[in-house]
Amino acid sequence: MGKIKWPRPADLRRIDLSDPRDLRYWVHELRCTSEELGAALREMGDNAGRIRKYFRDRKSRWRRTENEPSRARKAVQRIVIREEV
Repeated sequence: MGKIKWPRPADLRRIDLSDPRDLRYWVHELRCTSEELGAALREMGDNAGRIRKYFRDRKSRWRRTENEPSRARKAVQRIVIREEV
């Protein structure tokens, strides 16, 4: 099976949440929830370029480095340490 082709909005420069197809497209495209997209629109306006940059910057802040262990790994390490003591 191939990739699902999402119908593109009429105007790719603006994000319009009043159209359900546009909302579905942008949520899929930006890998966010509709609530996150709505919050970004309230903060940044409806310009698609600014919204893309907003999500790209936000995700890069949360991306961990290779040397930094994940939260799950840290939790497991704490449990193991407690059991050893």
